[in-house]
Amino acid sequence: MDCPCDIFTGHSLNVVSTVIPSIVVHAAGIAALGLSVTSSIRRCEHGLRRQGFLAGVLWACTYALQGATTGAALSAISAARNGTSSLVHGKGGRIRVWACMLFATIAVVTAAVTWHGWTTVLPVLSSVLTTYALFFLAGRRLRWALLIAALLWVETVWSLDAPEPIIANALGICAAAMGIWRTRLVT
Repeated sequence: MDCPCDIFTGHSLNVVSTVIPSIVVHAAGIAALGLSVTSSIRRCEHGLRRQGFLAGVLWACTYALQGATTGAALSAISAARNGTSSLVHGKGGRIRVWACMLFATIAVVTAAVTWHGWTTVLPVLSSVLTTYALFFLAGRRLRWALLIAALLWVETVWSLDAPEPIIANALGICAAAMGIWRTRLVT
């Protein structure tokens, strides 16, 4: 039997039925959903990144508990990336370049380690795009990148056949579009 703690094996884990009650998984998914959607419609750049950090932590837990290793790993990286981008937002360009390169490299390596075929490419492209956007874009351009990134996750979340990620992705697309609209006068 696979160890439930080893999210990098690439094997399908069945943590929900063996260890964690499904209500915990659904609760984490619903909380992540709320944070994800509300972060995307915020006008405040720092708040978007900070709330995205918290959502990333909850999404990593949700994906890991469902056995989606690539989603869990990329969501954990996303949480760290969002937290880091929040800390260096507005700082000098050199630190942002190095941080962006570090997180993009981590995303690509993680995808290689958790490879599940060509469907792994879309989430990693989303992660790299979002990484660049969080470190170098703001306002409408940042929200456009987040919209494209959400569209790249569509196949992955549908393949999970789990309600929270599917709803979150659909709402994330809508929230990113709303965020674009809300920032139209700001930038």
